[in-house]
Amino acid sequence: MSVFRSQAIDVEQGTRSPFESVLNTNYAPSEEECRNIEGYLETLRIGLSRLEDQARIVREATEEDIGPNLELEELKLFIAAHSALLSPARRLPDDLLREIFLNCLPPHHNATFFPADSPVLLTHVSHRWRDVAFSTPRLWSTLHIPLLSKFLDYSSNANRMSTLKKWMERSGSVPLSLSFGTLPFALLSPIPDIGVLLSVLSPALTRLENMSITLRGRRYPIAELLQSLEKKGRNPFRRVRKLDLYIDLTAMSNGRLYTHLECDDILAVLHLEDNMHLKELTLFTSFSLTALPDTMKGPHPWSNLESLRIQPHRRGHNENGLVSFIICDVLLDVLALCPNLKLLEARCYQFQELPNPGREAVTLPKLKHVSLSLADLKNLHIIDFLAKCDWPALSSLHLCVEEIEGPVYVLSALADRYGPRLTSLQFTFPNMPKGYLGKLLFELPNLLQLHLHHEASAESEIQLSDEEEDGGSDSGGFEEHFGDGLLSVFSSFVPVLDDDLLAVLTPKGAKQAQSYACPLLQYLRLEGGTSFSTGGILGLLRMRSTSSSGPFKQLYIPFRKGMARDRLRRECADLIEAGLDLQLVDPESEVAGGSGYSLCKANLPLDDDPFALGWQPYH
Repeated sequence: MSVFRSQAIDVEQGTRSPFESVLNTNYAPSEEECRNIEGYLETLRIGLSRLEDQARIVREATEEDIGPNLELEELKLFIAAHSALLSPARRLPDDLLREIFLNCLPPHHNATFFPADSPVLLTHVSHRWRDVAFSTPRLWSTLHIPLLSKFLDYSSNANRMSTLKKWMERSGSVPLSLSFGTLPFALLSPIPDIGVLLSVLSPALTRLENMSITLRGRRYPIAELLQSLEKKGRNPFRRVRKLDLYIDLTAMSNGRLYTHLECDDILAVLHLEDNMHLKELTLFTSFSLTALPDTMKGPHPWSNLESLRIQPHRRGHNENGLVSFIICDVLLDVLALCPNLKLLEARCYQFQELPNPGREAVTLPKLKHVSLSLADLKNLHIIDFLAKCDWPALSSLHLCVEEIEGPVYVLSALADRYGPRLTSLQFTFPNMPKGYLGKLLFELPNLLQLHLHHEASAESEIQLSDEEEDGGSDSGGFEEHFGDGLLSVFSSFVPVLDDDLLAVLTPKGAKQAQSYACPLLQYLRLEGGTSFSTGGILGLLRMRSTSSSGPFKQLYIPFRKGMARDRLRRECADLIEAGLDLQLVDPESEVAGGSGYSLCKANLPLDDDPFALGWQPYH
C-alpha cells in the first residue's frame, strides 16, 4: 500500500504542467500550443497506464479493500482538464461561431432580457464569446420589451433604459423586430411607459420592420401618444413590414363604452393608409368592426398584404369582457382590397342579409390558409358570405365554433366546396351531433393533417381513476376508455372523439381499402373531450402502418401519466422506432409557468406557421 502511494506521488510530482495557469478556463490555445499539449498528454497517459497496472497488482496481492485511489482519480481529472483545452469549439473561426450563435436565437419569438436565453446567455460563457456576440449585430436585431406595471417593475428604470440603449447599439444598422408586452391583467395602463420607450428607441425606429404592441387604456391617452409620434416623425406604423397591433380600449370612468366614431378615430390616427410596405397585419380591437374608417377604405395598407389576421379568435378577451368581431360584409370589402393574400384569420359575424347580395364574388387566387371563428354553424347569412368568397388555392382550414345547436349548414357548405382540396383541417367545437364528424371525414380524401379539439366544459371533463388505470375495474382495466379520462357518472356529456371516430379512420383490411376516411392522413391530433381505448388506438396505428399510403408520422393525444400510457408506449415501441412520433401529452402540465418562464417574457408573442405539419408539446 505504501509503495503504491509513494510511486503515485512520484508520478504526480512529475506532472507539473506548463499549462496549469489556463486549466479550467476558456483559454483557446494556438496551433503550436495544441501540439505541445498533445505531446504532454501522451506522457500523462503513459503515467496513468502505469499507475492503473500497479493498482491492479495491489488489488490482486491483497484481500483488503484498499478503497478508492485519490491520486489516480486526480490524475484522470488532470488529464481531462488538458484534453478540454483541445476542444474544437475553442478554435472555431469567428465567422463560424457567429453563424452558430445566430442559430441559438429563439426560433418562434423575439429575443428577451432573460439571462438564461440567447443572446444574453452567450455573453456569459467566455471573454471571446462575449466579444464575438457583441460584434454580431444580427444577434441583437430582435427584442421583447416588458412594460412597467404594478406587477412588473424594475429596481432601476434607468438600468433598464441603459440596457435597452446598449442593445440597440449592438444591433448596428440591421433591420429590427420589436415586441412590447404587458401582463394580461396589469392594473396600470402601459401607455406612459410605451411613450418613454419609443422616445428612447427613436434613433432606431427607422430600422423597425416588425412590431408587436398592445395599446391598452383610455381613448384619449392612446390618441395623444399616437398623435405625438406623428408630430415628431416617429410613427412606426407608417413603415413596418409586419405589424401585430392590439387596441384594447377600457370603458370610461362613468361606464360608458365608446361610440364607433370614437373608435374609428383611433384607427385613423395610426395612418396605416400611408404604409405601402406592410406584408403581414394582425389587427385586434376591443370594439367590433362594423365599418371601416374612411382613411382605411383605400388600397393601402391592404394591397400588399400576404397575411391578414383581423379580430383573431386567439385574442378574444379584452378589458371590457366583450367579444369583438368583424361584420362579414365589411370583411368582404377588406378582402376585395387584398389581391395578394395567402393567409386569412378572422372572427366574423353576420346578423342580417348582406347589404349587396348582387355583388360579385371576391377571388383570392393565392389564399392557401383560412381560419374562421364563428358563433354557430346554422347561420345562413354566413353561407351567403362564403358564397361570395372564391378561394381556388385553399388547402388549409381552421374552423372555430363557439356554439353548435341545430343544423350545421356552414360546415356542410365548406366541406362541399373545399373538402377535396384540403390537406390540413383544424376544427374546434363545443359539441357535435354524434356520428356527424365521421361522415364529414369521408368528404376529405386528400387530408394529410387533422386536428380536432372538442372543448368540453369543466363539468363534462373526462376523468381516469387510479382504479381503472391500474386495471382494477371489472370491465377490463386497460381496455377502458381513456384519452383525458373516463366520463363521470353524473355527466350527460357524450364524447364525440371516441373509438367510433377512430374506427372511421382505421383501415379494415386490404380488400376494403376504400372503407375508411382520410386515406392519406399522416398527422392526427385529438384533444378536449376525448374517450379512447388502448385497443382503438393500437388498431388505428397498426392498420395504418400496413396501409398503402404508409404509416402515421405523428399521433398527438392528451394523456395523463399512468400505467395505461406506459403500456401504450410499450405496445407501440416498434412503430416509434420506425419513425412514429407518439405524443402522449399530460394535459395538466403548466405551460405559461413552465421551465424558463420569466417576467421578461410577459405577453411574449409567438410566431406560428399554419402550414407546418405536426405539433410540439403544449403548442
